[in-house]
Amino acid sequence: MEVYLVYYMEAYEVNEVIGVFGDYVKAREFELDYCNKNGIKEDSYGWCVIRKVEVNKIYDDVFAGIGEEV
Repeated sequence: MEVYLVYYMEAYEVNEVIGVFGDYVKAREFELDYCNKNGIKEDSYGWCVIRKVEVNKIYDDVFAGIGEEV
């Protein structure tokens, strides 16, 4: 089983999960809505990322983050 985590990030300051979804389409809709509501643009200081994460899997590499960016 896999889930999609939506992260809000700021360089060296913020890395927080703002949503967890069972499918990519819902995660992407949430990401776009969140960015529009909060004025987040691709060239801004903060940004959003969606990562696909497998449940019941151990992710050892702390620097790579969990899951894979989609």
